[in-house]
Amino acid sequence: MCNILADNQTVNSGFTTNQVIDSLVELRTLKCLDLSKNRFHSETTDHMLSKLSNLTNLRTLSISQIDIGDECLPSLLDMLKNMQQLRKLNISGNQTLSVSSVREMLVVMKELKQL
Repeated sequence: MCNILADNQTVNSGFTTNQVIDSLVELRTLKCLDLSKNRFHSETTDHMLSKLSNLTNLRTLSISQIDIGDECLPSLLDMLKNMQQLRKLNISGNQTLSVSSVREMLVVMKELKQL
């Protein structure tokens, strides 16, 4: 079962996005996380990606349709380098993420089974 915080639930919960992300990273044994369809601001996205890198036990991560683009690639690559257990990554619907960025991600994620 995947912990889901999709469809902008962070805003609807009354907590700030940063508060939710900061709380999530305390769940060190978390194996699956779905943050799809949330609307993050660009500075929040970088914060989120840097914090999520602490979830080293994640096996499945869905960050689809959250407007991640090439400008987030350095933070995204740093996050993925720390997630050696990650096997499934959903980045679909991020329209401004280029093919070359996806290639760079694949180089970092040698153990990834599903993209």
